[in-house]
Amino acid sequence: MQNLTSTLGRTSGRPWIIHLSWFVVLVLTCVAGFQLSGRTLNWGVSPLVWQGERSAQFARISTSLAELERDDITFSEGLAIDRLRSALIALASEDDGWRCADYQSATLADAKTWFDAQPDHHATRELQPFIAEGLRACEKRMRPAPASSAKG
Repeated sequence: MQNLTSTLGRTSGRPWIIHLSWFVVLVLTCVAGFQLSGRTLNWGVSPLVWQGERSAQFARISTSLAELERDDITFSEGLAIDRLRSALIALASEDDGWRCADYQSATLADAKTWFDAQPDHHATRELQPFIAEGLRACEKRMRPAPASSAKG
């Protein structure tokens, strides 16, 4: 019992060294884990994202080539309308984690004006609610106006 007491008495003179060493080990472990997880995430997810982007680009290329080879204005107009509808449906399915800029709101206003002027180009009854939601996407997602610095 005397040996244990004397050993504890000698080490208790500098407890901050033990705490500091544990803190350094903890920080190094956290930094190493953060670095490795970031690299692993980039290694695993980035190729999937780029694969999706590449597929979309190839689809745009093949659609554009088909449009150019046919040289048919009604075919081109139909593809443009399909792209417009699919973009609006994609906007309708977006979450609320983004805000519209002024030019985006103006773009949707132009699209709404075009759809109102062209009633024969509306989509099927099943898709119309989604397109309408896409046209209203900026109504609830507008960025707040910058605060005026002049008080009056």
